[in-house]
Amino acid sequence: MAPIPQGPEGHTGSPVGGHSYVIYSKSPHKEEAWKLVQFLSTKEAQAKLVLELGLLPTRKSVYEMPEVKANRIITDFKAVMENATPRPVFPQGGLIFAAMDQNFQAFYTGKKTAKEAVEAIVKEWEKLGVKP
Repeated sequence: MAPIPQGPEGHTGSPVGGHSYVIYSKSPHKEEAWKLVQFLSTKEAQAKLVLELGLLPTRKSVYEMPEVKANRIITDFKAVMENATPRPVFPQGGLIFAAMDQNFQAFYTGKKTAKEAVEAIVKEWEKLGVKP
């Protein structure tokens, strides 16, 4: 786990995104849904999600729990998250990962050099209107 290196314009920080809890406005169970959201937001519930599913917590205090500190992947991600920047929101946002996945696999299997893979990612992102 490592942060994305600083780019030519001086920008640094890995792009991140996340998920939100949402309660449907027409739900017949809004009160119960709200209780679930409150529960899932507790330190204890988030720690369980970290330890059992490998999810990153949203509460900083969870990272300080001994059992969470013992998980190297989560603690390494914490260092990346400290300098992370929000991923830009645009309709084709999910497509940026397709270019990364395909080209990383091509690099990993020796079908492309690192330079070729990165150049291909840049080319695909530019088609989407993303400035790498």
